[in-house]
This record gives sequence, C-alpha cells and structure tokens, in this order.
Amino acid sequence: LLDELSSSRELREGVIVNTMVMIANIEKKFESKIAKVDEEGVILTVPDPVMAEEPLRENLPTEINVTIPEDAEYTFNSTIYKVIPGPPGYICIDHTRNFSRTQKRKYDRIDVDMAFKYFFLNDEQRQDFITRRKFVLEREIKYEAAVIKNLSGGGMYFDSEKDLEVGTIIAISFQISKNSDELKNIVGSVVRVLDNDDDTFRIFIHFVKIREPFRNQIIHYVHERKNALKR
Repeated sequence: LLDELSSSRELREGVIVNTMVMIANIEKKFESKIAKVDEEGVILTVPDPVMAEEPLRENLPTEINVTIPEDAEYTFNSTIYKVIPGPPGYICIDHTRNFSRTQKRKYDRIDVDMAFKYFFLNDEQRQDFITRRKFVLEREIKYEAAVIKNLSGGGMYFDSEKDLEVGTIIAISFQISKNSDELKNIVGSVVRVLDNDDDTFRIFIHFVKIREPFRNQIIHYVHERKNALKR
C-alpha cells in the first residue's frame, strides 16, 4: 500500500518517537523528537539527563518506535553514527530498511476521488482547540480546495502542492454523495507527508474530532463501496 512506510527515509521531522539504545546489554529507553531527516540518516533529540548520565557513543545498536495513526506501529533497527553532546543533545542514526510493522488500523479504507474543502486553524483557533477541543469560526473563511484520494472512518489522505508540516490542524468539509448532507468542520491533524513523483505531496490526515454520525456515514460508505467492488 502506498501509505505504508518502506524505510526510515520516509519519517518526518517533528514526529515523537520512543527510542531505545543498547548500552552494555542494557536497554536505555527515552522519548525523542525527530529533529531532521537527511541523506545520511535520522537525527533524534536526547533529553539532557540522558545525555549527561549515559555513555552514548557511535555504533551502539538503536531502536526507534513510531506510531502512524490509522496505519501501524513501526520499529526501526539501526545504529548510532554520530553523537552531538549539546546541550541540546542529539544522536544521529543510519537510515535503515530493517523494521517491523504492527497493524494499528481501526477502520477499513478505500480509494476515492472526492472533492472537499478545508481551512487552516489560525493561532488562536489552534490554541482554543488544543486546550478546549473547540474553536470559534471566523465570519470570513478562506477555504482551500482539494480531492480526497483515500478515506476511512479515522482519516484520509490527499495530494497537495503545499508541503504541510506534521501537526498542522485543518477543518474539513465534504459530501459523500451529491444527495447527502455536507459533513462539516471535521477537525484533522497532519500526521505524515510523502513526496510524490510529480513534485506534489501526499498529506495524511487523522480525524482528531468528528461527530459520530459523520464517522458512521463514512464507515457505511466505505463498507458499501468495498462490497460493491467484490461483486
């Protein structure tokens, strides 16, 4: 499937991961953020207490665990090629295709070509949503238009000319069919971005707030479409 990771090169900056470094046969675990992904490897933050207490060095076996909502949990196995003491401290690990994948997908999904509109939450709306799980709509909303390429009860993806940052929050509205009511202001968060071959970007969205009737409509639609394809 196109939305499955195939190597550590597809990880994105800003994603939180659980990191384990093997030091003298002892597993040292801590939470990291992906600071950078370049041609050499993946650069991970290291908490100051860990950097101060543990003898991190090159060539130590390292494991990073990352969960992609509505996809899977991935565990990548690699080694450290560089340590940056800081502060702040970082470890740099080699790129790898050596990983395991545990299915986490809760909802069936299906490929579609479904027009939708969305807008970006401004700073005030974003803060309100983070703290209160709701926000006030502006009188004049600047919508962007795009096409959903894959849809499930838990999320979707679409292609865009804009390279959105992981963590970007958008409000989404669309109709499942011409005769159905519009599913309005579903709040989604960008959880992953892939580079397409045509210089566009595949944007993966996780629905972080959606009315259950809306979700049920999507689930029913996906179920009906999948059954129709089997006939």
